[in-house]
Amino acid sequence: MADIFISCSPLDVGHVRPLTERLLSLGYSVSWERGRRPEPARALETEEALDRAKAVIAVWSHNARNSVWTIAEASHAHDKGKLLQVVLDGAPPTPFDRLPATPLRDERTEWAQLEAELEKRVRHGVDGAPTAPVGVRVFDTPAAL
Repeated sequence: MADIFISCSPLDVGHVRPLTERLLSLGYSVSWERGRRPEPARALETEEALDRAKAVIAVWSHNARNSVWTIAEASHAHDKGKLLQVVLDGAPPTPFDRLPATPLRDERTEWAQLEAELEKRVRHGVDGAPTAPVGVRVFDTPAAL
């Protein structure tokens, strides 16, 4: 069972890798598809991974806004009270754009907010909506990838 499940567009894998490496360096176990999307036979496996994770990070970008899987995984996580949002570029799609999101510019602040929320949820078992906005702008990517 992974502590954190990361949902992202397959086109954003290169941009998500630094986030994943940072989380691993902090001692979290991380599950993510690394650019593959589950075939129908693996959909149940993905749903079980989402359910077992203590936190789910949806990585939003222009690409992810058009990813049915990212939207579905974020919706599932939101329903379970596990959703955190990270914004690479653009904004999350509706209705996720109405959830707490803080597009910060200072990297240390960005990591600090995300890490504090993960500490609370994963290490201390606190469920539910974030108490402070978490929607960290990790870095910008070009609009046309």
